[in-house]
Amino acid sequence: MTVLTIISVAWLRATWLDGLASLILGCYILYTGIKIFRTSSLNLVDYFDPQLEHRYRQQIAAFPGVRSVVFLKAYYDGNLIMVSVTVAVDPQMTAATIYDLTRQIDGVMQHRFNVAATALMVVPRDRV
Repeated sequence: MTVLTIISVAWLRATWLDGLASLILGCYILYTGIKIFRTSSLNLVDYFDPQLEHRYRQQIAAFPGVRSVVFLKAYYDGNLIMVSVTVAVDPQMTAATIYDLTRQIDGVMQHRFNVAATALMVVPRDRV
C-alpha cells in the first residue's frame, strides 16, 4: 500500500492520495485489531459457540453405538479446538466395540470439524 501510494503521488502528482491511503490503512489496522481483541477476549473467558457445540452433540449422538450424549464441553487450547464428551452406551458392549466406537468418533471429529483432540469417556447407559 505504501509503495503504491508513493508511486501514485510521484507519478500523478496527486498529494491527496497519501492522506487517503493513510486513512484507509489506519481503518484496516483498527478493524483487524478489534477482531483480534474480540476473539482473544472470548477465548480468555472460555467462550465457545453454542451452535457448534450442538452440532458436535448431534454428530456424536448419531453413531449407532451411542445411546445418549451425557456431557459435552468444547473449548480452545490456543487456536486448537478440544472436546470433552461423555457418552452412554449399551452395557453389553465389549471393550473392542467400545474401542472401535471411540476411534470412529475421534476420527469424525478431527476430519469433519477440525477438532484437535476428543477426550471421550464411555459409561453404561444404566449408570447414568
